[in-house]
Amino acid sequence: QLLVDGTESTTATVAGGYLSQLAGAWSQGLRLQTIDRRGWPNRLPRVESQPRVFYNPDLRSMWHMAPALLALVLTVLMQNLTALSIARERELGTLEQLVMTPIRPAELLLGKLLPYGLVGLADAAVVTGIVVGVLGVPLRGSLLVLSASTVVFLFATLGLGLVISTVSANQQQAQLTNFFLTFPSLLLSGFIFPIDNLPVALKPFSYAVPMRYFLEVVRGVFLRGSGFDVLWPQLLGLLGLGVLFFTIGARRFHKRLD
Repeated sequence: QLLVDGTESTTATVAGGYLSQLAGAWSQGLRLQTIDRRGWPNRLPRVESQPRVFYNPDLRSMWHMAPALLALVLTVLMQNLTALSIARERELGTLEQLVMTPIRPAELLLGKLLPYGLVGLADAAVVTGIVVGVLGVPLRGSLLVLSASTVVFLFATLGLGLVISTVSANQQQAQLTNFFLTFPSLLLSGFIFPIDNLPVALKPFSYAVPMRYFLEVVRGVFLRGSGFDVLWPQLLGLLGLGVLFFTIGARRFHKRLD
């Protein structure tokens, strides 16, 4: 019996096929060896492999890709909106007016980013409803785990958008920077193909991509029913990236204000 993890449908199909071939070749070799030694061609049972696929029994590619849409939508929308926020204020000259008000820089950042975080949660709810209700992908895990993980992912994504906005002089530059960061993120995150298939030289860069961790989270929650006890390494990685991005972005923002 072959036990296959069907979360990665393409990988599971290929791996199951290879293992079945190996089992068949081993069985045939064993039969030939025994026949040569004892001459019992009709008394030897044939070893047959019976694949058993977990989490995605029919190996539907839709079940593999649909949960990833949640990560894709949040990455594209939230990162772009945040990147444009401060760049737009600077381009229009309203950032200097905000600086003249009594609010502190931290309060200014919170006021700029918190609405985008709420929009991101609303988008996540809509996409989750479409994935489950329209596309028919099962949500085997806890909705609380998915919601909390989404908040952590939004924290990291908004932090990266903040960094982009602070290094960009205008909205056009912010859009271009976000564009050149988004598409490599899709390649390095495992959205298009498994990370194990990446060249060895590129694999270390995938650890700096928030989407990499969140893809493992959403697929784990939707298909495997994973909880915090399993997903804590990915959540810890997202939290670390969020702290790093916000630290860099906040320092550059303070420097721009000075």
